[in-house]
Amino acid sequence: YGPTFAHDGYDIIHNKAGLVSMVNSGVGGSSGESDSRFLIQPNDDAGYLDGRYEAFGLVTKGLDIVRRIDAVRVAGTKSAPVSENRVMIDAAGELL
Repeated sequence: YGPTFAHDGYDIIHNKAGLVSMVNSGVGGSSGESDSRFLIQPNDDAGYLDGRYEAFGLVTKGLDIVRRIDAVRVAGTKSAPVSENRVMIDAAGELL
């Protein structure tokens, strides 16, 4: 949440599972700006994100957890997890 900001570039292509990318603030990735949302790519082939979403990080441990979250059943226009499959992040940080 907060103001949007311009992308730095689209140099990293989305060809590796675990890439972390900023979500484009425009409908369907139509703007050159990001906001506070991000996505974690669960598979190797996500070329449809190239030129629209800016990759900036990589999950190096725990990709199995990313894939388990990806497998949760969702519904509605915002693809929200259904109530019995609630997903929560209760801590975050940098692992060294």
